[in-house]
Amino acid sequence: MSALSKDFLFSAVQGLGIALLVHWLVVGANQNARYREGKYIVEYGKRFRLFVLLLGIALVAVTLSFCFRLPFSTRNEIIGAVLFFGAFFGLYLILANEVLRSRIMFDDENIYRLSAWRRVRTTPWAAITGWSESPAKFVIETQGHDLIRLPGSRYRYLSGVPQLIEVVKQKAPQRTKA
Repeated sequence: MSALSKDFLFSAVQGLGIALLVHWLVVGANQNARYREGKYIVEYGKRFRLFVLLLGIALVAVTLSFCFRLPFSTRNEIIGAVLFFGAFFGLYLILANEVLRSRIMFDDENIYRLSAWRRVRTTPWAAITGWSESPAKFVIETQGHDLIRLPGSRYRYLSGVPQLIEVVKQKAPQRTKA
């Protein structure tokens, strides 16, 4: 087998593995929101949160394995590795913060958006003026509040999005564009 065909085979297997991982993550999101203390909670699914935690463990494992190799490395290799792992660790912290701390909650009166980056934002159902939908996104239009953007039918990593969309469709008129 030539080197080119080995590379192609490796790339094909790698691509298939990534596609199966994405499918596994999407299928892990529930249609219905979790209900607790009088509110429905839309959040990243258990599989997606597990994936993020495993990604963090893998990052730590790779970092530790490199640390055991440090005495045999040159100064440039050490600087490069520290910068590389520092950048990935920073990106991981951003991802973990988003996945583990962001959620949308709703009840009969309001929609509450909790984010790791902003204060809690509350939008009363009465402030919703309409909605629009495309395969990539579902947008809830409001008066006096920010737009609420949800993933469309193509990207469903959040559990409970279909339930929230159904409630919005019952309570507000449809707009024409997303």
